[in-house]
Amino acid sequence: MDYQTAHTKLEHHQLAVIGALIVAFFIAFALMFIHPTASLAVFAIALIGLFAALFVGMGLRRAERIAARSELAHQACPKCGAKVEHDADRPEDWHCGDCGAFFSPAGSEVA
Repeated sequence: MDYQTAHTKLEHHQLAVIGALIVAFFIAFALMFIHPTASLAVFAIALIGLFAALFVGMGLRRAERIAARSELAHQACPKCGAKVEHDADRPEDWHCGDCGAFFSPAGSEVA
């Protein structure tokens, strides 16, 4: 999986999780007046799903960093593919002159 794909999947994963939790909230709220125990069941399922989403997010973040490290090993920017070099102010970080992105040696994007 390349960096762009991993980064896009991570962004969509976060939006999907928050959307699913909002839908679960409205379902639980509606069920609270109809059948209170079903509301508790929806809450429990959402809580379990949140923990599952946490682990999926950690895996996607790890895949994103691995893909970024692979690109940086070839001295290419993971975001745009241009040549990267070490930053003068922060020699441990990689800096892309084209898109302005900074990457740590671990592969994570830094501000």
